[in-house]
Amino acid sequence: MCASFADYPKTGIVFKELTPVFADGAALRQMVDSVVSAYAGKLPRPVSAEAYALEYGRATLELHRDDITSGTRVLILDDVLATGGTPGAAAVLLERAGAVVAGVGVVLEIDELPGRNNRPGREVVSLPHA
Repeated sequence: MCASFADYPKTGIVFKELTPVFADGAALRQMVDSVVSAYAGKLPRPVSAEAYALEYGRATLELHRDDITSGTRVLILDDVLATGGTPGAAAVLLERAGAVVAGVGVVLEIDELPGRNNRPGREVVSLPHA
């Protein structure tokens, strides 16, 4: 004979609802102040930023200024090479920090777009087309 649900202990997932805090200005302020005071001095370090154009808009990459040791050789890896904006901005940031960009590797290259041509002087390696 199978046991019914009533036979099982009353345990499981307990949901905590945070949404009401967002509707209560004083409670939201208290929550934010508590989080900020718990993390004082743990804010992100200074960054360098590089804005670039995408095929559908603009974006910005950031890099902590002290993350790269001068002279470090790096390979930029990206999923898709379209206009070349993302790896180009990454190269600018890395070189500004003192790195040497060894090349660019991508999984997929869209041949109809100028990504490779926008990376003159850089080796670009993409996986073979299927």
